[in-house]
Amino acid sequence: MVYEWDLKTALIWYGDVDSLMGYPAGGFPRTLDAWAATLHPDDLPRVSAAIDGQLKGAVPYALEYRIAARDGGWRWWSARGTALRDELGEPRRWIGAVTDITERRKSHEALRESETRLRELTESLPQLIWTCRGDDGTCDYLSPQWVAYTGIPEAEQLGFRWLEQVHPDDRDPTVAVWNAAAASGSVFDAEFRIRRNDGVHRWFKTRALPLRDGEGRVVKWFGTSTDIEDQKGAEEQLRKALAGLTAAKDEVSRLNEGLERRVGERTAELNAINSELEAFTYSVSHDLRAPLRQADGFAKILLDDYGPKLDDQALHYLERVRQGTRFMGQLIDELLSFSRLGRRELARQTIGLGKVLQEAIEDLKPAVEGRRIEWHIGQLPWVECDSIMMRQVFTNLLSNAIKFTRPRENAVIEVGSATADGCPELWVRDNGVGFSMKYADKLFTVFQRLHRQEDFEGTGIGLAIVQRIIHKHGGRVWAESEVDKGSTFHFTLPAIGGEQ
Repeated sequence: MVYEWDLKTALIWYGDVDSLMGYPAGGFPRTLDAWAATLHPDDLPRVSAAIDGQLKGAVPYALEYRIAARDGGWRWWSARGTALRDELGEPRRWIGAVTDITERRKSHEALRESETRLRELTESLPQLIWTCRGDDGTCDYLSPQWVAYTGIPEAEQLGFRWLEQVHPDDRDPTVAVWNAAAASGSVFDAEFRIRRNDGVHRWFKTRALPLRDGEGRVVKWFGTSTDIEDQKGAEEQLRKALAGLTAAKDEVSRLNEGLERRVGERTAELNAINSELEAFTYSVSHDLRAPLRQADGFAKILLDDYGPKLDDQALHYLERVRQGTRFMGQLIDELLSFSRLGRRELARQTIGLGKVLQEAIEDLKPAVEGRRIEWHIGQLPWVECDSIMMRQVFTNLLSNAIKFTRPRENAVIEVGSATADGCPELWVRDNGVGFSMKYADKLFTVFQRLHRQEDFEGTGIGLAIVQRIIHKHGGRVWAESEVDKGSTFHFTLPAIGGEQ
């Protein structure tokens, strides 16, 4: 909602602020004092200081605060504003906007409570708990038990630095087991020694379960490391007893009983923990899409059943909800597509890239309808490649060119090739808005975008898919650009000869 404030008279609200706050038409306060009386007492000093800072020209006015609705409940507002000054620099009027963020704050609070409960559960377990990312396996959380055991701050062990605490003799075998589990998405199960804060290495049994989304993609690994030093010691004692003291049957029997008891206790603990982890994995995998489907479904019901009764603002909000769910669904689909590329084998065949390019252009015809685009298509080589994947490369690069030349009245898109170091080099060039090369290292990273979403739509995954496909073919990809002077994306492929 937009508002205007004559610093000497009243507040003017543009938007249905009255019904939002539970007031009859014109009932919500129109003076600064009356409005201030509805502010939460804990927030009033912050709001007053922010207004005062803006009037003095010291700080921008942008903050979140609570305001009392007519029913006594509290609504959260996100507010921005600026003072308009006369020729002498004195503030005379104020314009601004507020957004009701009550539901968002409730969602954030619910998520925070859920995370707190999970953390409390994690920190109550006797095991050392850790998690790592599903894409590259880097460690992103170490429980307080792990930090206390090693005596090293969590931040200094994240990524792959935690391996420094593993006994040097155990590191390579541990990494080999981990790589095999990560490649297959199977449970990671290994025993290795971890250095304690006093420098002593103790044996731990480490087990990690892959947490999957609704499509089966591994998004996180949840691991536990259980101290089995006593068990290992008992096993060593037993080995020595059997080798050197065969006559001491009573001692061997006693050790066996103690060992079985400890193994039974630890096994029971591990089984309980594993059951909890598997239940958690199923919940994450099964329910990842459920909130999206519910939000979109209910929004559609509201539009279908109550659309004629809703004002334009409510209809706009519902459409924004549906747009958000569709975007999130698209994001999930593209992430799944990105993840599947790593597992899919190349179906190589000898093919002319000119044919693949034309198929991609045909697919993009709806995107260029009504646009004036000048195409320059050069001769493209024959290569040995996966034609479906290469069609995706051209589709993604041409989609970017079409999108970022949208501000141009006469768009120009060029596709060409040359030979560099015996291999074909191809490029897609446009005269679009371009970008600064100091951000080029972010181009092919998932979710990294160089332009605002409201200016140019997209998920930030397309170029990452291009890079992964080109790398799978043994080539490389890079970009050249300058702000407002267009961009050129290059990639190389192994050649088998001939042009078409």
